[in-house]
Amino acid sequence: MKRHSSSLSPDAKIRKLQHPIVDDDCISELPDDLLRKILSKLSTEEAVMTILLSSLWMDLWKWRPHFVLDMKRILDKTSTKLWEKISAQLASSMDKRRHGELHYTSRCDDGTLQNWIQHAIRVKHTKDLTVNYIHDRKRRYRGTHLLDMLPKIFSHPSLTSLFSLIFFDSKAMKRHSSSLSSSSPDAKIRKLHHPIIDDDCISELPDDLLRMILSKLPTEEAVMTILLSSLWMDLWKWRPHFVLDMKRILDKTPTKLWYKVSDQLASSMDKTFRQHRGDLESCTITSRCNDVTLQNWIRRATRVKHTKDLTLNYIHGHKRRYRGTHMVDFLPEIFSHPSLTSLSLSGYTLERRRAFINCGNLKTLKLLNMFLFRVSTLRHVLAACSSLEVIVLEIFFVSGLGVLKIGNKNLKFLQVTFPDYVERIEVNAPCLDVLDIRDIKCESKNNFILTAPNIQFDRNYWVSRCVYRPHISYNVSELVQETKHTWYELLMSDFHGMPRHGTLSVSIDITNPKEVKILKELLLMWTTYKMIELEILFKTNNASREEEGDCFSDGIAHGKLWEDAAPFPNAEFRVYKVWMYNFDGSSKEEFAFASRIVMQKTVMMKMMIETSSYPPMKKLEVEAAVAKLMELPKGNEDLSIECF
Repeated sequence: MKRHSSSLSPDAKIRKLQHPIVDDDCISELPDDLLRKILSKLSTEEAVMTILLSSLWMDLWKWRPHFVLDMKRILDKTSTKLWEKISAQLASSMDKRRHGELHYTSRCDDGTLQNWIQHAIRVKHTKDLTVNYIHDRKRRYRGTHLLDMLPKIFSHPSLTSLFSLIFFDSKAMKRHSSSLSSSSPDAKIRKLHHPIIDDDCISELPDDLLRMILSKLPTEEAVMTILLSSLWMDLWKWRPHFVLDMKRILDKTPTKLWYKVSDQLASSMDKTFRQHRGDLESCTITSRCNDVTLQNWIRRATRVKHTKDLTLNYIHGHKRRYRGTHMVDFLPEIFSHPSLTSLSLSGYTLERRRAFINCGNLKTLKLLNMFLFRVSTLRHVLAACSSLEVIVLEIFFVSGLGVLKIGNKNLKFLQVTFPDYVERIEVNAPCLDVLDIRDIKCESKNNFILTAPNIQFDRNYWVSRCVYRPHISYNVSELVQETKHTWYELLMSDFHGMPRHGTLSVSIDITNPKEVKILKELLLMWTTYKMIELEILFKTNNASREEEGDCFSDGIAHGKLWEDAAPFPNAEFRVYKVWMYNFDGSSKEEFAFASRIVMQKTVMMKMMIETSSYPPMKKLEVEAAVAKLMELPKGNEDLSIECF
């Protein structure tokens, strides 16, 4: 009795007094801690059977810290016709053994299973719980069982690890332990559901990489990847970019069936949208459906999926394209969710502004091919979106009477297309760096008022002698620090194939290689038509030049850039008239740039260089540099170079 006084079991002494040890029972003389350690190496069924060895072992197995209830071993040896009956009997037997359970592998009714789970968590304070369901087919775990768990059943503080598995394979666990760090919340569970076969190399890739691959596909094709492997069954549901597009199918549908197919597609798209998991970076919906369905999708995208970038395109009935509009009365504040930062609408007629109330969350707003009854509606919409940094407008007005005020303090990019008459436009944007006038119609230049310190040009090229010209003002020096060429992508976007023409004004440090590269990209947008006028404001920033160094981005030394014989920006670019401000006759880069466009056939009619704003001595220096430009061989004989 002395030897066993160290047992940790609270009733060890009493139990050993009840069942005295015979002389030849050496194993039973071992301490309880060691005996439990020995039993832990056995399966739960084998541990229970040790009660036949000695009366002393009657309760010893009940103290096992790791417990497994598994029907599979017995069911694998049971005939199919008796399987359901044996399952029920095994469930009853397993229910009597609930002492410290951790792992359940079973097929039983939902009530019994949830009773086991509650006992394991709330009574036994289980830390690691695993629940496996055995499917009918070949008595394996493949397939799923519909189960409605009780509320907060897994909320006990003792439970720190939970696995609800449909397929368990020790080899699959071992082989993919390195790839189970996927950011998908159910990555581990999903890979255990569907084991990877030996020759399926793609499925062995990490989930993050697989989702990146699927993100390159249209949503329809991504969904079809479920046919490739059972592992891919849910992978598409974690795509951060989601597209619902009716156009592909409607383009191939006969006209008489188009409306019926539209309704069927809307129902299918709704089901697909509901199956998606996780949040969305962007969501694009191109559809023709009823307003209730559309607004349900919007609410789901914003309030459930926390979409950051939402695009809504309406397919008009005429030739199934985007042209034409659909009248819709959006719900109040439907776009006001804090997660939504970018919104694009195309092909709609807005009746009221209530959808944009309290939309301070929006930083980008694009209203394309939109129809509004009054100018005041747009004014109220823009005022309600107080944090806008990017505004892109292509709007048709029934009545252009009134004043359109654009006074967003954070606005950096403004693109305007108003094919119809607008009485007066007032833009007050202290941070505006890019102004893109695609098309406007005003009575005179005095009806377009621009207050933007970063746009240092006051010549309203877009309104001149009743000729309305597209115009871009681009502050290259301010936007060169942007990590993404957001402004360039917006400028390059053409509505319905409309090419670039008109005029361009840029402020640029010609000594900065990055700014020169942006200028080249801008000029190359004029590929179809000749540019009418180019206005250049030279800026000097020696600090930025030191930071950039002397190497150009494409490997050409910047000092030799303007010595290159290749035309700038290319051999096809032409401009009728060039205006230059702050031209410094002592700057080698500025003179090299001016001489290149003079000698090549870039400038066709006139080059105007401002000298009147300089002090007398500086004016003489600049005029001397202009005289040298006049002496250069001109690419066009009709070209004249003047000072003003």
